[in-house]
Amino acid sequence: MRKDKPITEKRKFYGWTLLAIMWLIVAANSFPMAGASVINAFMATNMHLSRSTMGLIFGVFSWMTGMLGPVVALCVNKRGVRFTLAMGSLMVVAGAALMGTVVGNTWQAIAVFGVLIGLAYTASGALAAQAGIVRWFTKSKARVLSLLMTGTSVGAMIAPVALAHIIGGNPARWRRGWWLVCACSACAALLTLLGVKERPSDLGQVPESEGTPERAAAQVQAPSSVYRTTEDWSYREVLRSATFWLTCVPGVGFSMLLPLINAHGLRHLQDLGHTAAQAALSFSILASAMLAGMLCVAAFGSRIDSRKLWSAGMLVLGLGVVWAFHAAGPVIHIGIEGLNQRMLWAWTGDLGLYGYAVVVGFGFGSATPAAMTTMSNYFGDKPFADIMGFLAVLSTTIGALAAYLAGLAFDRLGSYRIAFYGVALVCFAGCVILAFLKPPVRKVARQLATAGVER
Repeated sequence: MRKDKPITEKRKFYGWTLLAIMWLIVAANSFPMAGASVINAFMATNMHLSRSTMGLIFGVFSWMTGMLGPVVALCVNKRGVRFTLAMGSLMVVAGAALMGTVVGNTWQAIAVFGVLIGLAYTASGALAAQAGIVRWFTKSKARVLSLLMTGTSVGAMIAPVALAHIIGGNPARWRRGWWLVCACSACAALLTLLGVKERPSDLGQVPESEGTPERAAAQVQAPSSVYRTTEDWSYREVLRSATFWLTCVPGVGFSMLLPLINAHGLRHLQDLGHTAAQAALSFSILASAMLAGMLCVAAFGSRIDSRKLWSAGMLVLGLGVVWAFHAAGPVIHIGIEGLNQRMLWAWTGDLGLYGYAVVVGFGFGSATPAAMTTMSNYFGDKPFADIMGFLAVLSTTIGALAAYLAGLAFDRLGSYRIAFYGVALVCFAGCVILAFLKPPVRKVARQLATAGVER
């Protein structure tokens, strides 16, 4: 049985230090997802893979990241955050080393990248880190989750450009990129073992350094427009809530986007006339915009209901997905002859390429932490890991299917139109649902309220 240390106010609150450590961990472990869009595009060229085959490889990866969600949640609850993050990071190291040395055909790529690294990515990344960090904060939860997720954005901003530089535009050198992934995850494993702590009570503290439990209980929360439940739902109660199932629609919407971009983004942009280096730069810009979106939620998440921020993020994301399909210039055409016309076409071409990245990135960056905060605010911290694990299974299963079907549609129709517009439609539907969604009422609370009225 775990014994907590006596509560003391003398030691500096460790939650902010832990946030910085976990930020570095999720940044380092974001490379398999963020960098694979570049590495595997060169691998596909070198191995002469079709679009549907690439979609299948990324689809299996995406599906595995979700299928492990409930297992990761169970591991976090039974073995702890530290064990889960360390185990996941070391699994990424092993998978990246195999990609850099052994993999030479489609089925090996599916087994190593799709299955092994897919499973490792979930255990080593945001899910376990989020489940751990919410134990340390209460009132600042939206800000903290947003700041944590900026680590993923920074990693995604660095990975495409760094890996494209290492590979140097030569498809035969695609294996070099995986050694950078291997080094980053090894550093993440070391950070986990040295710095991750499970709960404030392990250090004699309480969430957000509120002092002793008596002082924490005596603090009265000021009136707020942000809904936060005062009780923890059970996992079974969450699954019986209609509100939860309605939130799955926007959750699936932005989860379908990542497999689509990772599997087909670079080659789609090349089809539109952009170079691999330009496409990689657009992915870095997308990650920078994600960072801006997350910081926006961090700034306003304590004052504006996270449901509203999530709804706005889905609207922006849907518009960005439509823009991404039309990411070749010119966006605007004005009939000017000669050199001026060529200059306008070049300028609007850059706007089409990099503009989509800004819009998609900001929408995704604002929607992701807002979604996590909404789940925690609506159902409490106790079922948080189980909720996110279930959503990971649902969303990545659909996302995996979407990645494969997008490649199949291109092979059959020669266009990604159906895929991009389909994802945009789900995003718009999610925006509308969230705009009118009401906080859930727990059945026990509803029964007590009814009994009180009858008396």
